[in-house]
Amino acid sequence: MIDSTFFTVPYKNKKAALHDVDSIYSAMIDSIRATYNTIQNLNKNLAFVIVTIVNQQPNKIQLKAIYSIIHGSTFNPGIFDTTEYWLWWNWGTNSGGKCGPYSGYTSLDAAKKIQQHVMLNKGAVIGCYVPPNTEKDFYATDWPNPNHNYNDGPCYFFYYFYCNYTGDPCYHACLWPFEMNRYLSGAEHVIYTSVNQSSDPGAKPDDGESFMSIYLTGDFAVGGGPNDDLWMHKGKIYYGTYIPCGSQIKL
Repeated sequence: MIDSTFFTVPYKNKKAALHDVDSIYSAMIDSIRATYNTIQNLNKNLAFVIVTIVNQQPNKIQLKAIYSIIHGSTFNPGIFDTTEYWLWWNWGTNSGGKCGPYSGYTSLDAAKKIQQHVMLNKGAVIGCYVPPNTEKDFYATDWPNPNHNYNDGPCYFFYYFYCNYTGDPCYHACLWPFEMNRYLSGAEHVIYTSVNQSSDPGAKPDDGESFMSIYLTGDFAVGGGPNDDLWMHKGKIYYGTYIPCGSQIKL
């Protein structure tokens, strides 16, 4: 799950009092802890917390803390197991989720499950990310896979993110576990590989910024119609300058 909380910090002459910052920080942790404790599942993890500015006025600034808590008795971090068949896109409010020989989790799809695994593999940070941050917009076709193997099938893994053509005879919307793991590996390659690497580049800036988070969605298509479309994952990757400030969030 992804949720958020808002809080306001007063300041004067572009400076905020330390006791106000400490108070707001404690309130943010209390809010996340309250949500965390409502989840009745022992298999849960705080994946990430991102704090952004949403409104700035002469005497106060409003901040938004976005956080993700991963939970579920069948969730295995790191890799997808043999039951992980997922639709590449949640086609509607009451559709999507698991597919093939399994079903359920209709609010999630392949994109969100890959996003969750990326963030769980990364883990929550102890320090801070210093703005400004870098936002990298992407489409699947931004990163062709030079290691594509036709032995895997003509429709598989042309790109590091999901991309398939409805006119192809092997088009399919249900991603198998080995596909989920390949696209997870592809996403992490793009995230952690330098944008200026001479061969097989990724999205990571070369200015010292670190990976913060990824927003991945599957609801994108280009083409002339339902039988002539290229369907793909799209999203954003966020990077920031990391410094070891603050203290670890303990829930």
